[in-house]
Amino acid sequence: EVARQIREVVGEDIPLLMMTAYDWPAIRDEAIAAGVNGFCNKPIFMSEMHNVLEKTLNVKSAIEAPKEDAPQAAVSFQGRRLLLVDDMPVNREIATMLLEMNDFMVEQATDGDEAVEKVASSAPGYYDAVLMDIQMPRMNGYEAARAIRTLDDKELASIPIIAMTANAFDEDKKAAKDAGMNGHVAKPIDMDQLLGSLAEVLK
Repeated sequence: EVARQIREVVGEDIPLLMMTAYDWPAIRDEAIAAGVNGFCNKPIFMSEMHNVLEKTLNVKSAIEAPKEDAPQAAVSFQGRRLLLVDDMPVNREIATMLLEMNDFMVEQATDGDEAVEKVASSAPGYYDAVLMDIQMPRMNGYEAARAIRTLDDKELASIPIIAMTANAFDEDKKAAKDAGMNGHVAKPIDMDQLLGSLAEVLK
């Protein structure tokens, strides 16, 4: 309804994007009929927003990273297995989909306890890295990282761990480092940033 009213006021010249946490294919036809030009899923990923805006406005980014700086140029993600730890099902679903689109294999854990158990019971090298949420019930991400770092098997204990959290202040980054984590990525996840962090720890 808002889209229809906006179109009545501004006409067809200004692009109109819809941001929704719902299944937009179900409302696509109605939205297009109302004058919507594009869609962006919530939670918002900056890389997706950038791509949608670039396509809708029919422009190219003014700043493009050199090809040699792209994460994939240094590290192949093909066949790399990640353990994704998050207590929110929707977060796991979205992150898994995006990571698999970038050639990763993804297994999931729903809290810190399960993450420690999965790493401890795995063969060294089975997981290439752990993506660890921080705010979780039972055992939080910091506690889980510390527990992994104290495993008897030194190879398992040294697995790369990247924090994924909505808390993105300097003290949060320091807390992640103090817990033995190798990196810190803020939520909502920007895939370019996450892939860059993964490329760094998987060299």
